[in-house]
Amino acid sequence: MIDYSYDQSPSVLNSFIVLFTIRKREKYMNKQESDILNALLIEPFINQRILAEVSGHSLGVVNRSLKELIKLEYIDDSIRPTVKAITEFKQKTPQRAIILAAGFGMRMVPINTEMPKGLLEVNGEPLIERIIKQLHEVGIKEIYVVIGFMKEKYEYLIDEYDVELVVNADYAAKNNLHSVKLVKEHLENAYIIPCDIWCDRNPFHRHELYSWYMVSDLVDNEESSEIPSQISLSAFEYLFSEFSSVFPATTNTFKDHCILACDGCHVVYTTNSEIIEDFNKPHLIDYKGYNHMHLNGFVDVISKAFIDVVIQPGQKPDERQALHIMLDHFQPDEPSKYIITADRGYESYDLLFHCELKHLSYVFRVKAPSSPKSILSYYKNELPDEQDEFDVTIKRFLTDKKTNIMRSQSDVYRYMNPSKNIPHFQQLLNHKHLYFMQFRVIKMKVAEDSYEYIITNLPYSFDLEDLKTCYHWRWQIEVAFRYLKHANGLLYFHSKKPEYLKQEIYANLILYNFGVFLANEAIQENQKKKRRITNKYQYEVDFSSALKISRKYFIRGRSSESRIIKLIAKYIHAVKSEFRQFSRPLRGIGAIHFGYR
Repeated sequence: MIDYSYDQSPSVLNSFIVLFTIRKREKYMNKQESDILNALLIEPFINQRILAEVSGHSLGVVNRSLKELIKLEYIDDSIRPTVKAITEFKQKTPQRAIILAAGFGMRMVPINTEMPKGLLEVNGEPLIERIIKQLHEVGIKEIYVVIGFMKEKYEYLIDEYDVELVVNADYAAKNNLHSVKLVKEHLENAYIIPCDIWCDRNPFHRHELYSWYMVSDLVDNEESSEIPSQISLSAFEYLFSEFSSVFPATTNTFKDHCILACDGCHVVYTTNSEIIEDFNKPHLIDYKGYNHMHLNGFVDVISKAFIDVVIQPGQKPDERQALHIMLDHFQPDEPSKYIITADRGYESYDLLFHCELKHLSYVFRVKAPSSPKSILSYYKNELPDEQDEFDVTIKRFLTDKKTNIMRSQSDVYRYMNPSKNIPHFQQLLNHKHLYFMQFRVIKMKVAEDSYEYIITNLPYSFDLEDLKTCYHWRWQIEVAFRYLKHANGLLYFHSKKPEYLKQEIYANLILYNFGVFLANEAIQENQKKKRRITNKYQYEVDFSSALKISRKYFIRGRSSESRIIKLIAKYIHAVKSEFRQFSRPLRGIGAIHFGYR
């Protein structure tokens, strides 16, 4: 998945390239000048500032380009396109397109074993259909699709989009150049497009003045006509999602269950008061304002790997909504083998209903029954609050309809107001107006005169001590955030713009998960040795060292993976949490700040 821009490099065909037209290169104008000339053809000239806004270039670039266009006789002194410009645009108007879809797509194995790469869906839409629709938007109806692998899968395109299919019988032995040869009579004024690209915005135009190939959609240097720049944010999101999806499941489980936790933290970056949604101005006069984003994470607490994240504006965080989004994304093969843990900030019926709908187990910390905002306030008469600890099962038929029978039997039925924000309850009902739900309410003693309340749908095979242990695991998400910030360098950024900052966050998460993977492999390596424990303390792999080592390996790539894992396995430290009163101070390892923004 890539976004787009244009670069005047030699025309080499590969999966990330789009060529336009084959003709002898003329020296007449760069891309900025052609953009401005194109804008003048669409709308008449008013002033330089409006032209800068329309073309997307700075005022300085516009002024320089206008002077050059007058010199090249593409516009006159009144800033109007000349006959030369109009004629050239007409001659070079794109007339047709060639889509290369014959290859097997080795880079996409195994997801393309049952479907050719051009028909793989992104955002619910096949790649090749999006390309065809974008071509239709600019008036290109003459489209040739060169097919080979699973060619019969593309035949529906003839009826739906009126394209012409050209079969490359030698697709297994010959490359894209052979596919181009099969349509050589259609190459003039044509787009040549690989079928496995996805563009957020339409990269095609009704007017094109020169050949180009696709790289990125951002220009860093105004002095250069085309420079490949930043990858789009959606590409970073996609890379993180794909990397996390193939991340090996942790071998360490709790009673054959994988424990996931959700929480959020602030990510502070360079102050920019113009970004209102992220700028926070404290009420205290002596304190300066700062910018921050809210990073919501979904973490496998045993492996400490991030499964999913949602980035929200710092001024408007909504952690419950973030968990809903991540639950929607979460598609495990065996949902009953996962336990979702969360603290009191996530206490809501709709989140419980969402977990029920996904067939997930949950362990949620909730407020005391005495609190009117607590889920347990409705059931406080059924709870033996005089006991230090208890484990009580609550059973109810939940409904969105009120009847006299339900009113008289409040210990059996519970009315849920449809006007409340509980959309997942309506999905559970499924037009039956009745849903049976049961959950356990646990009161746990955590210290002298200190108690916590837990609700869970786990069976009684998980006793009170098991549930204490399970919820105790939730703290590992705080540990994961700490390692992410301090050991992996998320405290330090190169960029100022929110879009680029989010790119850095996703890149940091990918690198962090990579380090976690290697660290967990090192843990297994140590477990295989089965050394007899004769030391005073138990030892474990040092995660901070593991992340630093994996980062160096990722950047340099000189050592094999097995050597890196063995190196990480050597860096161990004693587990002394039961003797430590205060947490160990951590120092952040910052990134090198570059001059670009």
